[in-house]
Amino acid sequence: MLVGDEDEATTVVAQALEAWQSGLKPDQLQQESPQIHVADEDWRAGQSLKSFAVQGAPLEAGGHWRVQAQLVLSADGKSETRKSVAYAVTLEPEITVLRADDHFE
Repeated sequence: MLVGDEDEATTVVAQALEAWQSGLKPDQLQQESPQIHVADEDWRAGQSLKSFAVQGAPLEAGGHWRVQAQLVLSADGKSETRKSVAYAVTLEPEITVLRADDHFE
């Protein structure tokens, strides 16, 4: 049974992406309340998130929520890159936001 609802899944992704946009590191979200565990390869690689938009309503997918977003990224002052991505979101027993676009294309 899937825990939480579409609004909660969207809110969690937005919180994580806002933290990235403000310059926080993924591990710093584990110090927040509530803790959010995030895995995103672009974030870990040090790319800057210039802007984002959550796209559409989350979908139920294999025991988690699938949330799609459009990201505008920049690395080391290079030109901006737009990416359409998907995140697998769980709300219990821990809040997790895992980059999973390769599983959903």
